[in-house]
This record gives sequence, C-alpha cells and structure tokens, in this order.
Amino acid sequence: MKNFLKGLLVLAVILFFILLSRFNFLLFHVIIELYSILIGIMIFILSTSTYQFVKTNYFTFIGISYLFVSLLDFVHTLAYKRMNIFPFVNTANYATQFWISARYLEAVSLFLSPFFIKRKLKLIPTYLGYFLYFIASLLSIFYFKNFPACYIEGFGLTTFKIASEYIISLILLLAIYNHWKNKDYFYPYVLKLLIFSIVSTIISEMFFTLYVDVYGMMNAMGHIFKLISFYLIYMSIVETSLRSPYRTIFYEFLKESKSFKDYIEYAGIMFLILDTKGNIILINKRGEEILGYKREEIIGRNWFENFVPEEIRDELRKYFEFLIRNNAFEQEDKFKENPVKTRDGIKIIRWYNTILRDEKGKIVGVISSGEDITEKKKEEDFLKYLASVDPLTGVYNKRVGFEIFQKEMGLSLVRNSPLAVVFVDIDDLKKVNDNFGHNEGDVYIKIITEAIKKNIRKTDTLFRFGGDEFVLILPHCDRETAERIIEKILVNLKKLREELNKPYEFSFSYGIAVFYPKEGKSIDDLVREADMKMYEMKKTKNKEGE
Repeated sequence: MKNFLKGLLVLAVILFFILLSRFNFLLFHVIIELYSILIGIMIFILSTSTYQFVKTNYFTFIGISYLFVSLLDFVHTLAYKRMNIFPFVNTANYATQFWISARYLEAVSLFLSPFFIKRKLKLIPTYLGYFLYFIASLLSIFYFKNFPACYIEGFGLTTFKIASEYIISLILLLAIYNHWKNKDYFYPYVLKLLIFSIVSTIISEMFFTLYVDVYGMMNAMGHIFKLISFYLIYMSIVETSLRSPYRTIFYEFLKESKSFKDYIEYAGIMFLILDTKGNIILINKRGEEILGYKREEIIGRNWFENFVPEEIRDELRKYFEFLIRNNAFEQEDKFKENPVKTRDGIKIIRWYNTILRDEKGKIVGVISSGEDITEKKKEEDFLKYLASVDPLTGVYNKRVGFEIFQKEMGLSLVRNSPLAVVFVDIDDLKKVNDNFGHNEGDVYIKIITEAIKKNIRKTDTLFRFGGDEFVLILPHCDRETAERIIEKILVNLKKLREELNKPYEFSFSYGIAVFYPKEGKSIDDLVREADMKMYEMKKTKNKEGE
C-alpha cells in the first residue's frame, strides 16, 4: 500500500510538471534545473564532510564531479532562451551547448567513478581538472565561440548535438557496466538506485535528440527524466547516507578496520561486531552506554549467553547460526527487534545486521547496529492500550472484544470444548443517573465491572458492548459453570453494596448462550441469543418490581 501511494505521488508530480511546462515552460525549466543543481551541491557537501570518516574515494569523486556538473547546469539555466540574464544571449544555442558540456562531464564521471573504489584520489589534481574543464567550457562558449553549434534557430538541433546525445548515452551504458562489474563493493539497494538513475539519464538524452522547439514537449519530457535521475541519485547517495549512517555505500568500507572504528566510535547508535560463534569482538561508546558496562567487561563475552534474556536465548542463537550458515543476512533489508539484558534491566533494541567477510570472501562475523527503542515501545504499547480499552472501565472495547471472541471460538473448535457467552446489562443505571447524577452513574458502572473482573478466571474476557451493556467470554465453560460464576459475582456485589453503603442496589441482568463446536453457531447468533435471554430476565425483574 505504501509503495502504491508513493507511485501515485510520483505520477502526480510528473503530471504536474507536464502541465506546468505547457503553462509556463521557463518556470518549469527553472524549477527542474534548480532542483538538480541543489541535489548536486548536497552530494558534494555530504561527500566532503564525511570524507575524513569513510575515506571513500568513489563517493568523493562523485561529489566533486556533481559540484561542477551543477555549476555548468546553473550557467545553462541562466543562458536559457528568454531568461534575459546575459544581454548577448539571443539564441537557444548557448544553453544547449552548456547542456552538452555538462552531460559529457556527468557521463564520463559516472563511467570513471567505479575505478576509484580501490584507487586513491588526489584531491587537488581532481579539483583542478574539473575547474579547468568548467573554465574551458565558459571560454569556449561565451568568449572564443569555438564550441560546436548545438542548436540553430529555424532549423533545430545540429548533427553534433544529436550525435553527442548518442555518444553520451553510450558512455552511460559503459558506466552501468562498470558499476555492475564492481557490484560486490556496493550495497545492493544503493547499486540498484544508481543504475536506475543512469538509465533515467539515458532516457532523458534520447528525448533530447527528438525536439525541434526548445519549449516543446520532447524537451519537457527530457527534463522530467532528468528530474527522476537526480532524485534517484539523491536517494542512493544523500538520503541513504543521512538516514542510515551505519550503512556504507559499498562493502569494501567495512573491511577498512581502522576507518570503520573511527567512524562508529562516537556514532549516536550502538555498534556491535560478533564473530561467527556470537562472541563480541567490537563495541562502540554508545553500546557501552546502552548495556551499562565498560568495554573491557563486554569484549570477548558471548552475546547470547550474557546479554540475551534466557527465554529467547536458544531461539535467537539458532536464528543467528541459520543466517550465518545460509548467508541470509544479505537477502533482506529488514530491521529486527528483541529484548536485551543490560545492567539496568531489560531494554528493547531495533537491529540492522550486515555480514562481514575477509579478503577471500569468507564470512567472518556480523556487524549489528542497534537503536534503543525502549521508551518508544512503551509509548507505542500505551497507545495500543488506549486504542483497545474502554476509557471509563479499563476493560476491552467492542472492537478488540470481538477480535478476542473470534479467536476464542476458533480455539474452542480446535479443543472441541464449549464456550459460554454472557450478555450483561447493568440494572437501573438510568435511575442512578437521574437521581444522583452521571458521575455517580459512572461510579456504578465501574463498581459492576470491577466486581466482574475480580471474580472471573484469567482466561475469561470482559468487554464493553456499549452504554450499560457488557459481554463476558468464558472459554472451557458450559451453562452450569457460567451460572456459578455469575452467581458468585452477584453475591460479592451484595457484600460490596453493604460495605460502600450506597443508596441504590448493585445488580445486573444477564443472559447466557453456549457455543458447542458441533452446533456451528456464529458470533452473531450467540450474542443475539444471550441478549434475548438477558432481556427476558430484565423484563421479569421489571414485572416483579411493579
């Protein structure tokens, strides 16, 4: 459902931009370009700010390249026809030339980037090379005017422009191949997004071979696919790194032991590395804080024996061994939650796990990042509780009551045992409300429900049907047993009335229906039958009262 809604949102955004391009193409163009420029700058900022931690040459190279691609796109936007930023720009050729220059730079950078996964990147020569390319493009297009023409007014795209789009697409295909060839170094989800981004760029380039009018539909579609491409780049690099800093963009990073320790030591989440037997070989500062022990008290101890509650220890250990044996950590991107024993008691931790391998690809352990969600779970449990109970009496509400009813009927069928249903209606609640006020009426309701709860079994369930009506579900119970339980409740109510000295009687009318598996009655049948018997009792009481 969530993915479906995301898909609808994407389609809505695309439709919006198509309509905007028909209404005001310049505004459409500026929004699309500024979005991609902003993303390019964000990628650059992120790569430079995290370089000291991750030492990721691929990531840094991508960041630098997108900074200069964004600069060229910015000039392209300013030089667009009818923007009237540069007084000497009176044709669409200038903007088209800057577009081609930027796309060549982007395609070649994406092609070269995987080569820097293992290779060292010399920052100063890299910055200098991109800067010189940027300056050369400016001088060639604006000053020397020797950049090949890309668009001729009245004619359309030149042969150079169309040929360049195909060459750029070919380079991008080679970039996909280069990334796929190095897939073992990339986190699978990130690699998928990067490849989809490059494919979107290729589709964009194909649209840019077809337009005649720079304000035409083909041009607009090309820009929309560029928007999609940059959004996927954002998802793969910026968002993934910000939302999940414990996940690297590729696995090679995990083998950089010193860099990894530097990065995780002061992270805001718990990091834990276990060997294949579950022994702890590394924990960060946040992990010490959560567990409440010093590092020397943790390292070398078995995680399952010392920090997993006994009741789930065997289950979790077997699950861990299964995942190690079958390499299953790699096959699903899901968070797991389980209780953990700490010095201060039990805490709930949400985990994300990734396999660690040595240089030969052999599994040597698991790295787990954990977030303490104890307080969050308490809040969630409290909200669930509020959504499941009647606020006045504290018993289950009608929705949850019927869910339990359905479950107990299923168990009754499996066990082949009877299930009694008691429909309860509090007597004279209206008189209490009329004579003593609604607050006293609420007290009366709570007295009745508390008396019922104290005199039923742990396996029994009481829920509020509505107003002064309640339903009691009694598993493994025939009619005679149900009658004895009700009689016990009524006797205790009389004693309670004497103790509290209230000016009204404590009583309720009730009707009992019993579900026998062979009879095949439904929930509605049982409630209706119990309700009718309750009504007969109430009618008899009223006649006797007259």
